[in-house]
Amino acid sequence: FYIIPTICVIGFLLSSINLMVFLNPKLKGDTYKYFSAKTLAELLFLAIGTFYPYSLCTSCTIYQTYPVVFFSAYIQTFVLYCAYFFIALCEIVVIYDRLIIFYNNQKLHFNYLIVLSTMIVLSIGTFIPILFGNSIQEIPNNPGKFIVVRTNFARANSYILYQGFIQVAINFTVFFLIIFLNILLIAKFKNYLAKKSTITISKSTI
Repeated sequence: FYIIPTICVIGFLLSSINLMVFLNPKLKGDTYKYFSAKTLAELLFLAIGTFYPYSLCTSCTIYQTYPVVFFSAYIQTFVLYCAYFFIALCEIVVIYDRLIIFYNNQKLHFNYLIVLSTMIVLSIGTFIPILFGNSIQEIPNNPGKFIVVRTNFARANSYILYQGFIQVAINFTVFFLIIFLNILLIAKFKNYLAKKSTITISKSTI
């Protein structure tokens, strides 16, 4: 019951330290900016996980108050998914930024603010339908107590297909894209080390 919140609290503290490091004025470059944005999203993700136990009893006989039910219906779903997707997009962009550095091709470089804005729009826009999947209703003859109810929109076949698309398409696409970019990055790094080693050997023989 308390394992997840404990892990999230520890992660939150460690991520806070990372954020302070990335925000150091001496660290310049878009890569550090992306790391800062990614860490902020991780802090939000971990903060939500810290309050995970408060949403466990929304469907039991002891109905919860409005803030707790709201947390379960929207924060632990919509906001959590947005943060998760944003973190994944930041990871992709960071790897891509490293590839640009290795290839030394600034033509492939995009403005940081444009990239960040695009990631925010994608992260939020992708999960907007989730906001219409649940509604909060007060329990009859039980003032101050609420439950989460699935809407007609959530029962529609189109919403079910949407959920399947989110779970399969996005998760697998992001996963394989990260793997693919990491493979390119490792290959380029090995090529860089090989060239550097060749130059060093050439200088030593002169």
